[in-house]
Amino acid sequence: MLALVIVMLALSEQARDAVPVVLHVSAVSPILIGLYLVAARSIFTFEKRVLREATSRTGDRYPDLDLSQAVRRYAAFAALIVASGLALPFVAVQLAASMGWSESFVGTQLVAVATSLPEIAVTFHAVRIGALDMAVAGILGSSLFNVTIIALDDLMFAPGPIFGAVTSAHAGTAGTAIAMSAIVIVALSMPALYLANAWIAFGH
Repeated sequence: MLALVIVMLALSEQARDAVPVVLHVSAVSPILIGLYLVAARSIFTFEKRVLREATSRTGDRYPDLDLSQAVRRYAAFAALIVASGLALPFVAVQLAASMGWSESFVGTQLVAVATSLPEIAVTFHAVRIGALDMAVAGILGSSLFNVTIIALDDLMFAPGPIFGAVTSAHAGTAGTAIAMSAIVIVALSMPALYLANAWIAFGH
């Protein structure tokens, strides 16, 4: 998904204009949404099986918390985050204008950090209670969904495809994100690869 975004951002303005457009939406956006849905379905199926196995081994971590209470608490905190997020772009634009900074810099550095603070808090707490898979999955899943938000923004941007309205400077940021994701993939795969190599060596 990030690779597709990089290609679009790295293209020249003329090349971006050549990408098919449906109404005012780039043809790339439905592809991004479709890829996210496929990935989300795969992750859900895998995590559902893992969670069922883990619950059978460890039991219910919060026996006094029923589903309705969990849903209400989740909705309340989610609403608080959404309310804060609605105000953040206005503050960020004013900050960029008053400091003479570019909107790309403010978005990449300050806004990205601010919007990631809830993820940091959730991840730290997940690690503290021993839900390590939830901690890692939360970060990776958030990254996956954040890329999909570009497609949703494209649907809301009426003047035309959003990829044609932004600068190619964002391609560097997306490229760095791909490199960091690749490192995480290698790190997550290394234990399995190590065990496989050890098994092969033992068999010989």
